[in-house]
Amino acid sequence: MRQAVEQFFQLYAEAYSSFDVDKVTELFSLPCLFLTDDSKLMMAEVTSLEKTIRHQFNLYRSLGVAQVKNRVQHLVRLSESMVFASLYWYFCDANGKVLQNCHTSYTLQRAGEHWRLVAVMIDDERFALKSIQP
Repeated sequence: MRQAVEQFFQLYAEAYSSFDVDKVTELFSLPCLFLTDDSKLMMAEVTSLEKTIRHQFNLYRSLGVAQVKNRVQHLVRLSESMVFASLYWYFCDANGKVLQNCHTSYTLQRAGEHWRLVAVMIDDERFALKSIQP
């Protein structure tokens, strides 16, 4: 299970690093949730998810983020087809220099052979991104 989830997040990082809205969108299961300390946002439509991803990509570009990398910190099996994953993300410039890092947690569900995101718990990404000086 760990290897499959790590491979999933490698694909996720590659899609984010190439700013590919379609590839990122494919890695979600709808409906899905985005949770922060002060908000809960449910995405039920592909167009809403795509809009949110595009907004995130625009923010990354404006801050000089050209690549993202991750490291899986913890995995917890929730059921036969669900897992909780805790990751560290690294926001890098075009030269691969780490500009900032953050922590984000996810709930994934397996559908057949594929893992899909069903919930994203955004821990400190907003704070980390605010500290990057373009």
